[in-house]
Amino acid sequence: MQLQGRPCSGALVRRRGVQWPEGHDYSIDLPDQTTGEHTITVTVGLTDGGGDTGSESFTIVGGAVLAIAWTDLNGNHTYESAADSLIAELLDSNEDDVVSVGDTVIAGRYPLDVDASQFGAFLLTSETVTSVGNLGFGVEVTIPSGVISWQHFGTIEGLQFAAAGRGNPVLLDGTNPNLDCTGDASDAVIVEVGGTLHPDTNAEDFVCDPTDNGFLDVAVD
Repeated sequence: MQLQGRPCSGALVRRRGVQWPEGHDYSIDLPDQTTGEHTITVTVGLTDGGGDTGSESFTIVGGAVLAIAWTDLNGNHTYESAADSLIAELLDSNEDDVVSVGDTVIAGRYPLDVDASQFGAFLLTSETVTSVGNLGFGVEVTIPSGVISWQHFGTIEGLQFAAAGRGNPVLLDGTNPNLDCTGDASDAVIVEVGGTLHPDTNAEDFVCDPTDNGFLDVAVD
C-alpha cells in the first residue's frame, strides 16, 4: 500500500534558529502489510543535528465486500474506487463468507441532495459489527454508533441509518407506484447529525423521479 500525508502533526523542525513548519508532501510504499492496526513513525534528521519525530496510525481492513453503497460519479452504475465516491461498505473482515459479528463497516462521505452537488462526511470511518439483523431484501447490521442497512430490491436502492421506530434517516433511490408521486417521493436524502456513523451535516431533499439516479447505488453480495 502507499501512504501519503503529514504524519508529524504540529511538529516543527529547527535548523540554525529557523522553524520549518510541517506541510511537505511525502510518499511511502509499504508492501505486504497484514490487516489490522498499524503505526508508522517518521524521524526527520538534519545534517547539523536538528530534527523531529512524529507518528500516524492507520487500519488495513481485509475481506470481501458483502454490501456497498456509493455515489456513481461517472454514470456507469458500477463501483470504481478511483472514479466514484464511497458512502459505506460492509467488509467480511473475519473471512467467514457471510455477514456476521466481527465484520467491518467502512464509511466515506454522503450526498447532501439527490443531485450529489454537495457532500457531508462521516466522522466515524470504521466500526465493527456487533450484531446482525434479519432483513429479507438486503443486509442490516448493528455497529457501536447505531444500525445501518443496505437495501436493494427490484428498482429500489436504499441505505438506511436506523431500524424501524428509531427515526428514518435514509438515502433512497427508487420508483413510486403512483407515476405522479402524489404524496410521496421516489428519491430521498435524510441524514441527521449524531446518527449512525456520526454524519457531520444534516441533509434533507426529496424529488419525484423514478429513474436510476447516480447519487445512490447499492450492491449486496
